[in-house]
Amino acid sequence: APPLPRSQAGLLLSLVVAGFAQGLTTPLVYELAAELLYPVKEGMSAGILVLLLNASCALLIVGNDLLPPDAMNEIMTATAAACFIAVGLGVREEYRRPIDAVAKRASRTVPAGDARHEAAAAGEEEPGGEALSGGALSGLTHDTVAFS
Repeated sequence: APPLPRSQAGLLLSLVVAGFAQGLTTPLVYELAAELLYPVKEGMSAGILVLLLNASCALLIVGNDLLPPDAMNEIMTATAAACFIAVGLGVREEYRRPIDAVAKRASRTVPAGDARHEAAAAGEEEPGGEALSGGALSGLTHDTVAFS
């Protein structure tokens, strides 16, 4: 017997649960991809995820016509299990972003009258560095932040 009754209500319940699960996990998957592919830009990791998603959907669309209907449930279950196993066993926690160094420098006080830091705080580009913007990084320039 199937886990849910084969009815319109069962289909609706399945779609609602699947939609919530996808909506909850999508940002986590994009963040995981960005962390795993660092120092590659986040947009590149998102593009790779979209490419893989579209390729797998194309395979499922082609396979839908070639395989019996019940095989798709088994394929999706096996795919989800393989992903959980790959993430659980293949990903180790290693934080490679130099945020700690940036946060320490951002918390320092700037002496009054320091023209270099005042220009950076105003968002102006100074010779030898491009101003950073946003959050704890505002007011810093590339040449004032040392990444190790």
